Amino acid sequence: MTTTTTLPAPTYLRHALEEPMKGSGPRALAARLICPCEGEIHEILHPGGVETHDDGTQRLIPTQVGKRTFGVWIARCRGCATKHTLLDLDVHGWNAVLVTRFEDPKRAKDPRPELEIWDCPCGDGGQRLAVRLRSGGRADYVSKANETLVKELEADPEAWADAFSAFALDATCAGCFREHTGLIDELTG
Repeated sequence: MTTTTTLPAPTYLRHALEEPMKGSGPRALAARLICPCEGEIHEILHPGGVETHDDGTQRLIPTQVGKRTFGVWIARCRGCATKHTLLDLDVHGWNAVLVTRFEDPKRAKDPRPELEIWDCPCGDGGQRLAVRLRSGGRADYVSKANETLVKELEADPEAWADAFSAFALDATCAGCFREHTGLIDELTG
């Protein structure tokens, strides 16, 4: 068993997250998203759902497209244009890893909708990003894991972190420096 003082990064984000920041612990991870090209400014691509609150704050939300609702958000590096999936609710997190993957495997393979750039109200689409994840922990994952997941855990002792229970994205505008805390804030299980 792997012992860790901080929630490991999910497999799909390991390449792009910096060292854990304050607020990280055995069931929580907070880390800045930095492209392998060392680019720090990203554009956030989303399917179009934006919730605007009375105080002007915004939140990107899952969006109905045709008969399906999509919760998919991608960061595109402004330096090299590499795309980093931030969250796809059909593929990432507790429900996707432990439930949807086995009960509705075709769902994750459905074509994703066209995505658009989210702009800060100042008009700039470039953001510095930080990801915040929460998890029930390794023991919780193991207690629910089926044979397939147990084998994956043997191959990668940190694979349990892919079944995080909450995802949040904080963005700081590169243009006006406005902070967008919880721009994406989703429970995944």
